[in-house]
Amino acid sequence: MFVSLTNPKALLASLILYPLFLTSQHSYSTQAATLSLFAMLISFLVYCLYSASAMAFKNKLKSSSWANKVAGGLYLSSAGALASK
Repeated sequence: MFVSLTNPKALLASLILYPLFLTSQHSYSTQAATLSLFAMLISFLVYCLYSASAMAFKNKLKSSSWANKVAGGLYLSSAGALASK
């Protein structure tokens, strides 16, 4: 979490995007806190979806030989693409 909070790209993106959604009719701190909470909530929900998907496919992919072949093929093609540059 500390790494996420000190990530300069995330802070810069927040500083650039947040003013687009703020109005002068309401308190800045309230709006910024609300936007931050919603951003954290959306991020948390996305990670929950990732983990639920991983749990759902864990047993299917664990015993599947084609999953190993697909993953190996992806690694080999990525290595080939990097080596060709």
